[in-house]
Amino acid sequence: TYSVMIFQEQVMQILNKVGNIPLIHCEKVRKAISKKRIDEFIKYKEMFLENGQKNLGADFESVENLWKQIEAFAEYGFNKSHACAYTYISSRLLWLKAHYLLEFYCAVLMCEKQEDKIKDYTGDAREHGIEVLPVHINKSGDNFRIVDDDIYFGFSNIKTIGKEVAKRIMDDQPYVSFVDFLEKFGTDLTPIKALVSLGVFEDDYERLTLYKYFEFYKKMVKKRKERIKRVKESLERYQEEIKELNEIGCSEINSEDVEFWKK
Repeated sequence: TYSVMIFQEQVMQILNKVGNIPLIHCEKVRKAISKKRIDEFIKYKEMFLENGQKNLGADFESVENLWKQIEAFAEYGFNKSHACAYTYISSRLLWLKAHYLLEFYCAVLMCEKQEDKIKDYTGDAREHGIEVLPVHINKSGDNFRIVDDDIYFGFSNIKTIGKEVAKRIMDDQPYVSFVDFLEKFGTDLTPIKALVSLGVFEDDYERLTLYKYFEFYKKMVKKRKERIKRVKESLERYQEEIKELNEIGCSEINSEDVEFWKK
């Protein structure tokens, strides 16, 4: 590596060959370096400087400079296996970015969870001519999705919407209107509030108007359920009364009346 310390294994070899530090202690130094605990390996400095001058036939300043490189290495260093793996992955990512730009950005965004990094990636995508568009009620999926050479945010990228809710929304796509969505999805407040506030619906209404309609719709649904419940309870009560009359053998009950009350 042209006399540049890149791998942790190189540091261990230098400590052992130059400073006569036993390999078992070199491993301790390696762990301390990986965790940036300089105070744990600084105690080997004197031993390294003393033996290094003898083994290298060099002056104090040269050996001390070598030790300073080891200390600087603690700021950011890899073992060889990690470095090779990262190089392997990076080279292929670079090839994908060069040849499959749209798919590359979509895949990267799908794998990212941190908001700051998502912002960085979407900004970089736009600089390369790739539009990353907001959530769309019919074009978005669970996660980021490619539609017509654009990338759309997914439903699960919204904080208040998880994968289960996202799947419920996707199962009934497409939606022709906000009313159609309410009829299919229901009146679950949290996801609907989030979707309305983000403006994912194509209706030509203001978001506040849509939300007010949702509140009205929810009240009507509640009233309808209560009415159905009352009718059901009344029907059950009438059926029970008819059953009791049948048990006492009342012959005056007309069969047509029974069918009427069942309806």
